[in-house]
Amino acid sequence: MILIHSGIHFNAMLPWAATAFMLIVTASGHVGQYLLKQVREEVKIKMKQLGLEVTEDILERQHYWDILTLKTLEQWRTLHIPMVSVLMALTLIHILSITFFLNWR
Repeated sequence: MILIHSGIHFNAMLPWAATAFMLIVTASGHVGQYLLKQVREEVKIKMKQLGLEVTEDILERQHYWDILTLKTLEQWRTLHIPMVSVLMALTLIHILSITFFLNWR
């Protein structure tokens, strides 16, 4: 519905940019959330297999690459959350402007 609402025309850059930004934010959210969940589960399974108690020191020594991936995905959130905030703010501005100018002549 959003793609139809944007009314993408070949000569209009703003609808194309808004749609592309929306798709990037949505895809980033789904992929990042899935990867973060998978890495956390994998680290917990490995720790149980080794019989180790989950502490930061052991995790850093035994599972360097898993921790590096996990930290990288957590840093992904520092980029993703502002993107979502901007998209939500622009959506709210769009809705409010349509409501304000609804009966404009």
